[in-house]
Amino acid sequence: MAVFWNDIAVPPTTMRQHSQGDYLLSEARVDSRASHGAPPANRGARSGGSLLSLPPWTRAPRLALRTPAVIVAVIIASAILACASASASLFVSSATSEALRLNMGQFCPTASYPAIKSQVDYTKLPTEDDGTIDFSKASGIIAKLAPQATKVAELRDAMRAHGLAAPELFAHSGNIMPSGTNKIAVNLLYGDHALQNVTITEKSDLPGFYVPQTVAKYMGVHAGDTIQLSNESITVAGVYQNLFGQPIRPYWCIDRALFDNAASASTPPPDILIATSEALYFDKASPSSFARLTSPVDRADSSLSDAHDWQDAVDAVLSTTAAAKNPLNGIAADSNLEDSIKDVTLVRAGLVGPIVPIAIGGSMLALFLVGAAGSYWADRRFNEVRMLASRGVGAGGLALKAGLELIIPAAVGTILGLGAAYFIVRALGPSSVFDRNALPYAGLTAAFGFILGILVMAMVAGIRGRGHVEKTLGRKRTIWSMLPWELLLLVAAGACWWALDSGGAVTVDRKIPVLSVLVLAFPLLFLVGASAFVVRLLILVLPVARKLGGRAGTALFLAVSRISASKVISGVVLAALAMPVAMTLYAAGLTDSIKHTLDAKGHVYVGAETAVQTVGTIKPGSKAAGLGTVVDRYEYIKVDGENAELLTIDPKTFAANAYWDDSFADASLPQLVDKLTAPAKNGVIPAIVVRAPGATSITLGDDNTKIAITVIDAPKAFPGIHQNAPLVIVARGQLPDIPQSAGLKQELWTPVDVNVAQKAFAAQELPIYNAFTPDSVLDVANVLSISWTFDYLQALAALSGVIAIGGLLLYVETRSRTRIASYAMARRMGLRRSTHFQSLLIEFAVLVGFAALCGAALSYVAARIVNPMLELSPLRPPAPIFTAPTGALLLTAGVAIIIAVGTALYAQSAADRAKLSEVLRLGD
Repeated sequence: MAVFWNDIAVPPTTMRQHSQGDYLLSEARVDSRASHGAPPANRGARSGGSLLSLPPWTRAPRLALRTPAVIVAVIIASAILACASASASLFVSSATSEALRLNMGQFCPTASYPAIKSQVDYTKLPTEDDGTIDFSKASGIIAKLAPQATKVAELRDAMRAHGLAAPELFAHSGNIMPSGTNKIAVNLLYGDHALQNVTITEKSDLPGFYVPQTVAKYMGVHAGDTIQLSNESITVAGVYQNLFGQPIRPYWCIDRALFDNAASASTPPPDILIATSEALYFDKASPSSFARLTSPVDRADSSLSDAHDWQDAVDAVLSTTAAAKNPLNGIAADSNLEDSIKDVTLVRAGLVGPIVPIAIGGSMLALFLVGAAGSYWADRRFNEVRMLASRGVGAGGLALKAGLELIIPAAVGTILGLGAAYFIVRALGPSSVFDRNALPYAGLTAAFGFILGILVMAMVAGIRGRGHVEKTLGRKRTIWSMLPWELLLLVAAGACWWALDSGGAVTVDRKIPVLSVLVLAFPLLFLVGASAFVVRLLILVLPVARKLGGRAGTALFLAVSRISASKVISGVVLAALAMPVAMTLYAAGLTDSIKHTLDAKGHVYVGAETAVQTVGTIKPGSKAAGLGTVVDRYEYIKVDGENAELLTIDPKTFAANAYWDDSFADASLPQLVDKLTAPAKNGVIPAIVVRAPGATSITLGDDNTKIAITVIDAPKAFPGIHQNAPLVIVARGQLPDIPQSAGLKQELWTPVDVNVAQKAFAAQELPIYNAFTPDSVLDVANVLSISWTFDYLQALAALSGVIAIGGLLLYVETRSRTRIASYAMARRMGLRRSTHFQSLLIEFAVLVGFAALCGAALSYVAARIVNPMLELSPLRPPAPIFTAPTGALLLTAGVAIIIAVGTALYAQSAADRAKLSEVLRLGD
């Protein structure tokens, strides 16, 4: 009896042979069709029916459950595709949040908090004919303004009403404090947390003002005493240590000018009297006093969207409060928030440019794995697919069936991939904070990838399935297929390099470096083209290798035979494995080089881990001097008539404390310093000179006397360079008396923390003119965006490595039929299992090992070409330093070994699991 399927009479033996049960119709339907005289011949499609109404398609979503291996492959491939496509928006958002955090706190932690100030705008007051303020009129106008306390209260309420956190007040006002026949200028100050950020030496429970030690000592007062302030007396509530000369606490950072006059260390600002309460301060302060309300925010848990919300709230307060509408009140925003938003927006734009193409490239690679999963479906459903194709179902029908079967696993994989992208970027990205629109964008890109993935899987499955019954017996290779088309990619890579060399790899906008997309286009074109060309050369020598392998042992012969038997497939596998290795090492090399170069630039400027500068004298043998090495910096000298700086160093302690990189000079730092100790010959002093190798003399300050020098070395960079000008280094004591006009500042270079060094200065009562650390001299948030781009490229390269590994396993799986059949026959002929496993090890070790070596070599060439172009701060030496990615190289080697051994074990296990009797009956 014939069973009808799709109105086609199929012999029962054929149905049992080619079906797994999903096409069998019920006996009732068979009997019914037979009773109505259904012809046993092919009648074509039923009238009024459609492909989707037939069982192979209506039951397709459930049929996928019968092939768990296919489901797993599709889920993994779809997850990788979704992860690659969705990661771009998440990573950009993560990096933007980190850039915001760094930008807002790179100089002062609170400088970019949302803040509003209120201060009489003197530019709006009446003036005399000479342009000076007419105080006779101005005082009356100021007196008519609302009290400062009233304006502060109104602004505080408005800021809360617009969603900002409870603002903190910081206010100060100038005043005069008579003392006998002299008058001391002081500033009255109130801050909600001011007294918590000073060191109190005396205190009382009385309301009043805390005075600094200088005022207390000068006036001879203590806590509880009273002093005269203008026309009334005030109570001394306590005494605190002078802020000048102390380590700068974060609270005072943006208001440092109130007690530290960096422009003139010999003229300190007026002393500060700190009020114990806001009401007391406004009672004593002048009507034109300055007041700032700052809403604290959590920089570490905020995104660019949050920053825009803060700025919008500030703008709303300024446009709605009554006090702000009077221009004389001088109410305006008083923070760097708006500038931070602009800077971070530029950083974001600079990230989007290169990262989106990287994500697109990664998604395209993932599509190859998705397509391989579709091919795997056609192989695993070989019997059904061949029967359908042999009965007239075209590639479109097979593609539709594959799409219906795989749509649910693909959807599951997409959801898993989106979740993986979210958690991976959150855990490993620059920041764990995302913009509110980042996840929706990621979801949209993942959904687009899902649709595209289904189409690719279905198309590949349809073509592959139809090919099971429409095989081409042979095809002559044309001359076009033999041409090295990959050379066009190398030509395009050369064009990208020329454009980079001409136009620059990095452009700067608002001091923010933006990476050119060509920096990514060049290596991609170069690496793909070079890899393909190397693989083409390898394919040409495979026949020779096969002949030579015949003279070797059995294991080597089998390995070489399998590789050379399918030259094109072996070449594709080689290229697929070489590309992620090359991209990973390229990205790692440039990332490590950028970070090392930025670290070197910061340390060269500072001189060491920490530099504390003073206009005083660091006493030899003091605690401060014992922390490191003391350097004398003279800022006003000339080298052969050109402005320069001079450092006089202590040869005994300098090399042990100063920063050095071997790329700066051929000699080591101790060797250079030792040369400076050579005695002067005929008045010619030995010197190290940077940026002026031909220097012959220096002039100090206003002295017109030239001092002859001999340049013993001219390194590319040297610790302590501050200006974009020559730097001269000599040993202390070599120069004669140096005039005061040379502008001496002493610096302590030390490896200890900056706070420890500043405390040592305070103990010696040395005024701190400035303090430097490597992080404080670079706009870290801006320059790190470049390294974040390469971090993302490295991550996508690693993901492409996962894709290549998946492709390798699918390559093994899809070719398992011929592999297992040959293995079964060889076992019958006496091949030992250990010998077969050795051949597998050799095969995959050659493929993976050669791919790793090829990728490493090509990545080195590409990185060495691009690295000199990545100059992120051209005014600060050193030039870009190339650093080999040792960690990434070792990791790549370890992963390559694991892949080779793991794949060999997998292939051997698959061969061992196969039943010999079934394998020998396999047909294709």
